[in-house]
This record gives sequence, structure tokens and C-alpha cells, in this order.
Amino acid sequence: MATSATDIPAAPLDGVAVRRWTRRATAARARTTLGERLSEAWGGLVSAGIGVAVAGGSLASLRERIALAGAPVTGTTLPAPSPPPPWRC
Repeated sequence: MATSATDIPAAPLDGVAVRRWTRRATAARARTTLGERLSEAWGGLVSAGIGVAVAGGSLASLRERIALAGAPVTGTTLPAPSPPPPWRC
């Protein structure tokens, strides 16, 4: 017997009714098909793959930063600052 939100009576449930409703809801969740199990496994594999890809991308980015850390500076130098005008001293 499947339970749903509409199966809950309007009156407050006593202890026995709560245990019965919880037991039925748990039994309904426990009945899974092979397709549902394969779908859950596939979802877990996809999530793990995404996590590995994100970690790999982060490490690759960090590796580029480390490789560029010792490189010589090839940009133009900035001019020296000019002295402030006499009226601002």
C-alpha cells in the first residue's frame, strides 16, 4: 500500500499511528527497482567525475601559476612619480 501526503488524516496522530505511518513510508522507499538502483549508481559516478574534474582543473591552474612565478618580468617599467606641485606641500 503506497502512502502519500493525502493519506495523512487531518486529526493529530497518536504514537501507534505515527509508527504505522513511518513504517509504511519506509517500506515504500525500500521497494526499489533495478533501474532505480542503476540510476543512483550512475548519479554517484557522475558526481564523482565532476569532483575529479574540478579538482584537476584547480591543480592545473595552480601549476600554471607556479610555473609563471619564477619567470622574468618582461613588461615596461612605470615612470617615477613626479614631485607634488609646490602649492600642495
